[in-house]
Amino acid sequence: MTWTPLLDGPGRVAGWRDERNPLAPGWRLEVPPADAGPARSIAAETAGAPPAPFVVLWSGSLARAFGDADPGNWMAAGQHAVERLVAHLEGVTMPGADRILVQPHARHCLSDVPSVLRVLAQDAGPRARPGLALSPLSLLEAPMLADVEDHLERILERLGPLARAVIIEARSDAVPGGAPDAARLEALAAARIDAMIPATVPRLRVGRSIGSVGCPAAPGAVADAVTVRPYNPVRP
Repeated sequence: MTWTPLLDGPGRVAGWRDERNPLAPGWRLEVPPADAGPARSIAAETAGAPPAPFVVLWSGSLARAFGDADPGNWMAAGQHAVERLVAHLEGVTMPGADRILVQPHARHCLSDVPSVLRVLAQDAGPRARPGLALSPLSLLEAPMLADVEDHLERILERLGPLARAVIIEARSDAVPGGAPDAARLEALAAARIDAMIPATVPRLRVGRSIGSVGCPAAPGAVADAVTVRPYNPVRP
């Protein structure tokens, strides 16, 4: 499996993102790399990092290839699957983690403002619902970049109050101009985030991914026993 560190400054890991599809058959929650674990030798940028308060999961997709678009994601099958995932994660805690966050994506089941509000803004009662890791650029496809400032403002206006963390990351598959355009978009997104999101909400950048250093959550390592069972979403 692959973990991506989310940095709030040079060498400071504020969270880990699990790059797997949580709606794939057989998926289950995993424990991210520990401070003293293999991450030290595999990625120098994480050396000495304290336990990360955020564990970020993608909202998931029904597509055969994780990065592909699938109309089923935005129909009943996809919406039921992500609702079941979120219910599965309610009340779960991870070792050293403040909370599990879910990151939407334009090609996943949580793909836009209405779907995020419908699923993540609900009151789960005493069992805390997973929080929102908001990467506004992840919600934009290439044709939307012509009006990127308007889209960013609408996303941040509606979803900013719900975000527990914001991720400044341009999607490589949605930036025709490559790295220069990605850097420009990230600078634009960072400026809009600073203007519209309170400074108390962490701003995260994406570090170098680390492969095969996670381990399955074990009994006693996670507060809720539901996390040690395989999670098999309903597939169409």
